Amino acid sequence: MHYSGHLREAFCDWLDEDCPPAASVEVNYKPQRWPSEQLLRKMLACSDVMPRADYEEVVGWFGLDRSRRQTYGSVARALLDQQR
Repeated sequence: MHYSGHLREAFCDWLDEDCPPAASVEVNYKPQRWPSEQLLRKMLACSDVMPRADYEEVVGWFGLDRSRRQTYGSVARALLDQQR
């Protein structure tokens, strides 16, 4: 499923901020704070491809197994699985 740029950007910003407990997300042009798990669960269905440099960086930071799919959703799934 294609996600709008503001959600993908919020996800990348959250990653760049070292995955704090809450993420800043814009909903209907209004900023909101979401618990990190809510953002990760929202991103699970995102089939948009992450830029390679961003993907490689995240995989390296968190020691994630490389997925065959370089999508926002696959990264969100790996991060959720890692939290358990």
